[in-house]
Amino acid sequence: MPDALARFLSDGGRAAEPAIKSGLPVFAAPLGEETTLNSSPYIMSLQRVARAFGRTSRRRGLLDALRGALARAAALGVDSRMILLGGSFVHSEAEPSDIDGLLFYALPEQRSEAGLHRWRRELAGQPLDLQFCPVDVDPLVLVKRAIFFSNHFSYDRQAQGLIRGTVLVPLAIEEGRAA
Repeated sequence: MPDALARFLSDGGRAAEPAIKSGLPVFAAPLGEETTLNSSPYIMSLQRVARAFGRTSRRRGLLDALRGALARAAALGVDSRMILLGGSFVHSEAEPSDIDGLLFYALPEQRSEAGLHRWRRELAGQPLDLQFCPVDVDPLVLVKRAIFFSNHFSYDRQAQGLIRGTVLVPLAIEEGRAA
């Protein structure tokens, strides 16, 4: 992993701590002091997500379902690169019914999309509300989907605004693979 990327991930992980303590706002620093590190999406490992949000057996069960789904995706040839998490799992004190996420993935050239489609069918009935975004598309598509879902996950219907932050989990780097 390049040194600059390693520093960015490390600094981003440290910046997430105060955000977690203050309820994961879109901006953890006062306006004018915000950066890509101290604002949403906050960068966290899956282990850090588990420590921060896996407070109950229900939440730990949801995380187990996510880990199982990611393992199954890998077995089917889907290279899960990162996942953007939002919704009640990372915000509500109440028990969430599912985990909302946008999974960024790649398919090796020798793989067809059959594994991805099979995996998506297998997810039906799981407590996971996952959307998907390939990383090997035109950057316009990638950026548009990322911003749309970040906004969607950050929107609070009662407040009618973007007030809740999101979490970005770099799966490929966490597992020691090049992103």
